[in-house]
Amino acid sequence: MALASATIADAKTLYFNGAPKHDTDATVQFTVKGTVKKGKFHATSVSHVHVYNQRFTCYAASGAPATSGRLEGSVDDYGYPRIKPIRVRKNGSFSGSFTDTISDPISGKRVVVTLLKFSGRITNHKATGTYQSKTDPEGGIDDGYCGDAKPVAWSASRSALPPLPPSSI
Repeated sequence: MALASATIADAKTLYFNGAPKHDTDATVQFTVKGTVKKGKFHATSVSHVHVYNQRFTCYAASGAPATSGRLEGSVDDYGYPRIKPIRVRKNGSFSGSFTDTISDPISGKRVVVTLLKFSGRITNHKATGTYQSKTDPEGGIDDGYCGDAKPVAWSASRSALPPLPPSSI
């Protein structure tokens, strides 16, 4: 076990693997880069974010739930990996997002079709935070969307080895 601790203490890249607090069938994974000073890891950036097998609800423009289900398999259907590397503050907190827009064919205005948010805080061997997904590739999220009405809380623990995506079997 001392070898594993030494490996993590000397690592410049750590991997986090966890799940939403309310849904252990889903998986949250991300990579943390950092520096090692006096044997202690200091996180500098979060990247390669994945949220697998997450639950979702589709909402009408009024905000009323319409349908629900799960994005099954080892596919990150909402596109969290498109979030650019996120800077980690000195207190271990981080927050990033990805927004995709299209030009509405009727109005000609830009509309948001995907909004992904991922934030958290890294302390010791753990990370906690929230994610939130909203997507409607046809008319924009203001006309209703599938995803999360509120941020979803997650927790993850660190490893020196990258986690494997969940099995799609």
